[in-house]
This record gives sequence, C-alpha cells and structure tokens, in this order.
Amino acid sequence: MWNDPEGLIEAELFGVKKGSYTGAVADRPGLFEAAHRGTIFLDEISNTTPALQAKLLRVIQEREVRRIGETRDRPVDIRLIVASNTNLEALAREGGFRRDLLYRLNVLHIKVPPLRGRRDDIPMLAHAFLQKLNAANKSKKYFAPGFISNLAKQNFPGNVRELQNAIERAFFSAKGSAVSEVLLETEAKTNADHDEVQSWFKDLSEGRRDFWSAVHTRYKRRDISREKVLALVDLGLQSTRGSYKTLASRFHLKGRDYRRFMDFLRRNGACWISAPIAKLQSMLNDAEGTSWQLSTIRTHGIDSMKKYVVESLPVILSRQSGSRHVRFAMFSRGK
Repeated sequence: MWNDPEGLIEAELFGVKKGSYTGAVADRPGLFEAAHRGTIFLDEISNTTPALQAKLLRVIQEREVRRIGETRDRPVDIRLIVASNTNLEALAREGGFRRDLLYRLNVLHIKVPPLRGRRDDIPMLAHAFLQKLNAANKSKKYFAPGFISNLAKQNFPGNVRELQNAIERAFFSAKGSAVSEVLLETEAKTNADHDEVQSWFKDLSEGRRDFWSAVHTRYKRRDISREKVLALVDLGLQSTRGSYKTLASRFHLKGRDYRRFMDFLRRNGACWISAPIAKLQSMLNDAEGTSWQLSTIRTHGIDSMKKYVVESLPVILSRQSGSRHVRFAMFSRGK
C-alpha cells in the first residue's frame, strides 16, 4: 500500500499505471483525463507542494498528462478553475507559491467577498439549503416571518459553510413546519467565552486563583486569547467604575504587583480610562436629547492622554440595542 500523501494526490490527478506501486492493480485515469473536454475545479490551490505545483504548471503549458509509472503523455483539453482563501500574489512574493504557475492561472481572476460582504445572497442561499433539506427528508418546512431578516444581520465568519450549518441546525431543531430560530456557532462560542470570563473574575476576586498563574502565564503561553484578557479587564472595570486600583485590589494585587499589572495591560492594549463624566454627559445630551448611562472609554496611547482626553480625540458612539447604554471607543490621532 502506498502511504505517500503527495503521491496519492498525484495519482488522483494524473492517473496511474498498473503495477507502478503496491496496490496499483489496474490502469486508472486521473481527474484531468476524466475531465477531458470539460472543467476541473481544484480547491485550496495554495496548499499544494512545490513539486505538485511544477507538475500542474507542465499540464497547463503542454496540455498533456503523464500517468504515474508511464513514459507517454496523454493530451487533455480542459477548463481549469482553482480557488484559494489566501492571497496567491502575496504568497508568491514570500516564495510559498510558484510565480510562473500564478501567471498561468491568473487568466481570469474573480474575487468573491466574504458572505458578510454580500448579504443579499443570504436569502437565496438559505432557501436553496432549505429546499435541499425538504427534498432529502420529504418534508415541507418553511421559514417563519422574520427568520431571513435576522439571519441576514449575522456576520458568518465561516461564510457559506457556516450558513448551511445554521440552516440545517434550525431545520432539525424546529418542532413544527415553521423554521423560526437558530443559535449560530459563533453565538454559542461567544456565550461560552463570556461564561468563562465571568468564572475567572469570580475566582480571582474571591482569591481562589492567582492572576499571574491563571491569566498572565497562560496568556504568555498563548493558552488564552488577548480578546479574553480584554473581556476580563472590561468586566472588572465595569464593576469598579473604571478604577484600576480597585480592580487590582479586587484581584489581590498590591504594591509592585499593581505596577506590574498596569505594565502588562499597557503592553497588551488593555488600558482603559474614565473620561470626565460631566463633559461626556453634556455632549451626549446635546447630540441625542436624552439621558444615557455612561460606560468607560477604551483608549490607545493612554500615557499621552491627560485631562483633555475628550477635547482632543474623536468619540465614536454605538448604542447597544435593547438597553440605554452607550459604549465609547476613542482612538488617538496619528502623528
């Protein structure tokens, strides 16, 4: 039996001659021959090895394939379509992809944006997946009012595959004929991450965990993400009304540990600062004509921000749906 993964890929693409390796019990054409006078689609072309790229280049240039174990070439007439989720030009500049192969492939380049960049496609794709599921399961389920509009608001970082999974999950979870709601994988992960951060905060506050071993060391080992550290700091500052000293005290960090704690936050972009509440309240009331509960302001370059933080930086307001709360994001001007 042949255990060379690259050799197996070549066998699938170009074919094999009987007896060319153990297990090759018969002549077998490859996909290029099978696609003669048709189209062949190769996904994730960026994952191919340099050796395979050289053989693909030869097929494109010569319009011939040679089966493994043979010495004669076989003509093929195909339309070749390839796809990649990485920038092949950047990969070629880094030496990870043959530039001559890229030139041969780049006759017609179609850039497909992520699903969040073409939300108008979501209803069409969703209905297509639903029809396929109905046909396979001999059912007549339908989308409830509002389902598609809610679905179109999602970002779908997993693109079409995540959308398809979401439709299937909603389809099989529906108790009746109406498909009404679905919990996206990203939402489930976000909820799980939130619960984990809540647990960390409680353990740190109650002294069951040490910040340096439970958070700092694990972050340095990349066992936990920067986003979770930011979420922990955010949660802590919300509970201390923006006071770092109170947060450090709550985490049982004093003296030198407090300074070390602040250095860690600054180096990793987790610094937050409370802005002059009266000034912000006035700005909001003038702009919105209503009263708002104020949150802390996340900033970059905190060392350079003194008492004129509000006057010197633009404020971006985003209202959280379903609550009378405004989060501020403040970004320092570039020099």
